[in-house]
Amino acid sequence: MALPFAAIYIEGTTYGTVSNADGYYELEIAKNGRTIINFQYVGFKNFQATIDYKGVPVTLNVTMAADQ
Repeated sequence: MALPFAAIYIEGTTYGTVSNADGYYELEIAKNGRTIINFQYVGFKNFQATIDYKGVPVTLNVTMAADQ
């Protein structure tokens, strides 16, 4: 199930984006290295992904769990 308009941001910054109506998003990362990306959506538990960014596009398909 796609989550439209989910908040996606880089931890420790104010830089982020939101997913579109189909749940897709793009987030530009300025520096190479370890990056923590946070995902938030009302009614779901926050999700955190850590990537080792090397200057090339990375695809993250995230599944978020319902907040009970």
